[in-house]
Amino acid sequence: MLDDAAYAKFVYILGMSSVQPIANSSLPSIPTERRNKPRIQVAFPALVRGNDADSGKFQEDALVDNVSASGVYLRLNRFLAPGSSLFVVLEFSQHPSPERVVPRLAAHGTVVRSEVRHDGTCGLAIRFLRHRFLDSAA
Repeated sequence: MLDDAAYAKFVYILGMSSVQPIANSSLPSIPTERRNKPRIQVAFPALVRGNDADSGKFQEDALVDNVSASGVYLRLNRFLAPGSSLFVVLEFSQHPSPERVVPRLAAHGTVVRSEVRHDGTCGLAIRFLRHRFLDSAA
């Protein structure tokens, strides 16, 4: 039989989202995963185009922290407010090279979360509105 702490850990590992609390229990609260799609946690380069309220149109290199089928979290050197529309091109390679063909994804999206990070960059959570893979010759 599992004690309360072991049961809570077991439920958390299995990813079960509906756990009924045990009365008078001192179990720690377990965060519920809200994402619908699994994420790939890896650093990829990206190119971001959009409109900045301060300086107008921009194009900037960015670094992807994670990506899923529905969006991307990346770091940019400028702050963008939630609701901003962006065009993003992701290169699925940690070491891009002109000699190698790497898969690329082009996406139009909307900033759903924006946060200033400790390193001075802005972390942006972007929800894809539409996306497509690019030809290797593009």
